Amino acid sequence: MKKCLRCNISVSTKTDRCPLCHGILSQGDHSEAEQSYPMFKQRKSRKQVFLIAGSIVSAALVATTIALNALTWNGKLWSAVFAAFVLYAWGLGWITLKKELSLGMKLSAHAVAIALLLIDVNAFAFSQETVSHITWSVSYGMPIVFVSFLVVANILVVAKRHMLRDILLYQLAFCAAAFMPLILMISIAMEPIQPSIAAAFFSYLNVMGLIVFANRTIASEFGRKFHI
Repeated sequence: MKKCLRCNISVSTKTDRCPLCHGILSQGDHSEAEQSYPMFKQRKSRKQVFLIAGSIVSAALVATTIALNALTWNGKLWSAVFAAFVLYAWGLGWITLKKELSLGMKLSAHAVAIALLLIDVNAFAFSQETVSHITWSVSYGMPIVFVSFLVVANILVVAKRHMLRDILLYQLAFCAAAFMPLILMISIAMEPIQPSIAAAFFSYLNVMGLIVFANRTIASEFGRKFHI
């Protein structure tokens, strides 16, 4: 029977290392009564198996799609759209299963991923002759996405007041993101600009509401997060 001199235990398995300190075991029999541990074989959880399998399948699908697009090239990069949907589906499962991520972080990740997905579809699924690149994704898609997630965050706070502290900074992040489409539309002079203006105005109302009704919580959270 092997023994770990550091932990003073005997190990009856074929392993060469101690299960406690991972030190090298010494050979030889020991007459005194000592504690022994069976061999421990760590198994992957279902979540880990799902993530590994999903990663392999996603990579295979993306690689196959890119190869088919190259072999049947007609001037359109349609594989970029399919790959974006596959990666989003994989990311959706990964984010959902990550217990370490807070609800606010998950909502933020989904909002950004959907906005990028819409830009990808707009850029590669349509030709320049039919629609200007990233026009509708910035003018309509991004305002709708960020306002929708901001509404979801507000509903969660109203339904469960105790979640205000956990989701407050993400609410402010959604408010800031809702101004991005308007800034982009003005910067590159694209039309229509009305949805972006509406999203920015809705974001402004949310910021004012938070300042009026949760100013102490905002100050407390900023102080705690940024050590102010």
